[in-house]
Amino acid sequence: MSELKSCPFCGSEHIYIEKYECEVGERWRVICLDCMCTIDPGTIQKMALAVKAWNRRIYEEEEK
Repeated sequence: MSELKSCPFCGSEHIYIEKYECEVGERWRVICLDCMCTIDPGTIQKMALAVKAWNRRIYEEEEK
């Protein structure tokens, strides 16, 4: 699994990735355990995609 970046809001390293069940199947979300910032669109079906969504930073892309 790829390493999760720190929280983009509070800078915490206490990040939790979770698989959960919903009506249409398994989904993944990432949560900061300090400020409760969450990435959970309800559509992520693979852990790697949840990690990618969490690690995405707009300001890094704008610098390129």
